[in-house]
Amino acid sequence: EDFLNGDLELDHQIPVRLAETRDEIILVWHFSNLALIDWHDNTTKRDLLPDGKYAHKLTPEEQKQRLNLYFSEGKLKEEYNNWYINKIQLTPRIP
Repeated sequence: EDFLNGDLELDHQIPVRLAETRDEIILVWHFSNLALIDWHDNTTKRDLLPDGKYAHKLTPEEQKQRLNLYFSEGKLKEEYNNWYINKIQLTPRIP
């Protein structure tokens, strides 16, 4: 219901902007890279990676390394969940 009301949005934990090839696009759209989060948090997060760096500030080589690292080592869920748990404790809620 929160999703349908617009209170929650579908978040790509690893931003779509990092994907260039067909295989990378499939990876970033895989269900394991998606999460429902508060719309305000999603807007604030933008292209923040689970390691705390913004994707748009990285060189193309660094972006590619991050994409490969998160999907090859299975680090994605653990780091993202830690980030989001910390984030929701800090985000002021608007009633």
